[in-house]
Amino acid sequence: MEEEEVVMSCRSNGHPTPTIEWERKGELWPKNLHRHAQGNVTGRLHRSNQGVYQCVAKNVVSEAKEEMKLEVQYGPENTSIQSFSLQAISFGVQLNLTCLSDMYPKAKQYIWPRIPDMALPKEAMVTNSHLIIDKFQEHHQGIYECRVIHHSGNTERAFYTASVQAEPESKVFTQLVGAVAGSLVSGITGGIVAGFMLAKWLK
Repeated sequence: MEEEEVVMSCRSNGHPTPTIEWERKGELWPKNLHRHAQGNVTGRLHRSNQGVYQCVAKNVVSEAKEEMKLEVQYGPENTSIQSFSLQAISFGVQLNLTCLSDMYPKAKQYIWPRIPDMALPKEAMVTNSHLIIDKFQEHHQGIYECRVIHHSGNTERAFYTASVQAEPESKVFTQLVGAVAGSLVSGITGGIVAGFMLAKWLK
């Protein structure tokens, strides 16, 4: 696990006594891992330490190599829910949610409840980190939770509020006022023209 202390050991027999060196295959040696003369490597693990390490034992007669793959478990962290729907949420469109999280290895399990204490709609299709509702309806609204359970036993959660936003009343009011104002201006203009024509005829 990340942040835990690690000890890697390498031993070799030979005459003359072989020297032992550690290398990281294809990459620079990490600064947080310390190589000791006795053939040991110690340090506090970081996720960037993952890779293949090689122990090289050699003397004037021959050389021997042994590889070891180091895997560092971490997470879950930075968990979030993203909507990959092609349109804004409205009734009748597809709701497509994906739960994203940084971790290694992959999650042991994803759980998708709807809160508070509401069962998932029967139309919801859940496949690991994905939740899809083909035709979103009013009874599908609510707060959806993604719960990520890692092999290490660590758990992290994220939430997504799925609701249809009503059109603001102020916008409707503005349109109505604009229509009334337009009618008034039209009426006043018509009155001025009619008055001018009448005055001209009287002359």
